[in-house]
Amino acid sequence: MFRCLQKWIKEDKLGFLVDTLESSRSSLNQIAAAIERYEHIGVRASELSVATQVGLRVSLIRRLFTDQIDFMNVAKQYLEVEDFNALFHRMVLPPNSYGKLGGKSSGLFLSHAVIRKSPERAADVGEVRVPKTWHIPSDALLAFISYNNLEDVHNWKYLTIDQIRHEYPRIIQIFKDSRFPPEMINGLSLALDDLEGTPLIVRSSSLLEDRAGSAFSGKYKSLFLANVGTKSERLEALRDAIAEVYASIFNPDPIEYRAERGLLDLHEEMGIMIQEVVGTRAGRYFLPAFAGVAFSNNEFRWSPRIKREDGLLRLVPGLGTRAVDRLSDDYPILIAPGQPGLRVNVTPDEVIRYSPSKIDVINLETRQFEPSRSGSSSEGREARCPACTTTCPSSRPTTCAGRARRTSISSGKRPCSPSRG
Repeated sequence: MFRCLQKWIKEDKLGFLVDTLESSRSSLNQIAAAIERYEHIGVRASELSVATQVGLRVSLIRRLFTDQIDFMNVAKQYLEVEDFNALFHRMVLPPNSYGKLGGKSSGLFLSHAVIRKSPERAADVGEVRVPKTWHIPSDALLAFISYNNLEDVHNWKYLTIDQIRHEYPRIIQIFKDSRFPPEMINGLSLALDDLEGTPLIVRSSSLLEDRAGSAFSGKYKSLFLANVGTKSERLEALRDAIAEVYASIFNPDPIEYRAERGLLDLHEEMGIMIQEVVGTRAGRYFLPAFAGVAFSNNEFRWSPRIKREDGLLRLVPGLGTRAVDRLSDDYPILIAPGQPGLRVNVTPDEVIRYSPSKIDVINLETRQFEPSRSGSSSEGREARCPACTTTCPSSRPTTCAGRARRTSISSGKRPCSPSRG
């Protein structure tokens, strides 16, 4: 009886949190304040009844991520209320925000929780660290469009594909010439203070990404930033990158993809992830030792002993951009995790001929992304991920056939859509 009374008292203390999460009028700003208050009240969710624990988790998942039942059924098993406090501390919230974080952010957050709470797999995967990430909710895009009186762009998706392709460069320039609301500028400034000293990648996290039957992989832009220079220069580069990622919603490639799947009439919103790039400085360059992408299903089986569920790794030295491009001048290393001993190339001549010879890096002096041959320099170009070049079908990997689920090994881009591979 005493324990029941204690539990009731604790649940009564958290009534404010339940009320905030259940109210449709509560903004993300109010939810963030309620979670902050919860952290200081001294009551843990584990001390509450199971029903209350599950209710709090489901409410947070629904408000920040999605109301898709399949996602919620998995997420509520692994996420805890305490997990969301750190997430809110790294969010750039517009005033009275009611947006969501988008498919990519949701998948990353849940995946890390699943790995962290699966100790039986610790020996297999070791320690998995998620790069430091700041999130911008999806309705910040609407605030950006409204602040600059650009509402007419929402109807551009109903133009013909040829018209959209012709107008898209102008949309990019319009977005890059537009301003951000002061509240977003303040939030981005805080994010840069937290992310100082490392290159960044600005990634899309659309509400339509990573849904069942519509992955949208590679459809929107992700841009690399050297993140060097004065604070004002870094902030200007970040604003420019976010604006261009926002503009990629109106790229003909994702619009065509949406039309093919009956999603064109849905009002598209996009969250943003500002993520540190994993790697090390080597002279004037910044790069990881290796990076790549992983597929849970292998649609490029080079041996009859390899099964579809054995998966596929595409690894390259340096940034992972070359792991997701279909390149005619270089090769990734292919490994089936379920059969690691069965290599594509067996003879020494094959191993030498089909080994990677080029490496992508970020030049911290020129502040540019540089694709170059190993051991030599090359002409720099704009600091962005070439895997996002939606106007060039040859950039899509040949080994992405089928509906393989995919995960980025480093902070490089994800592979392009398997249906277009």
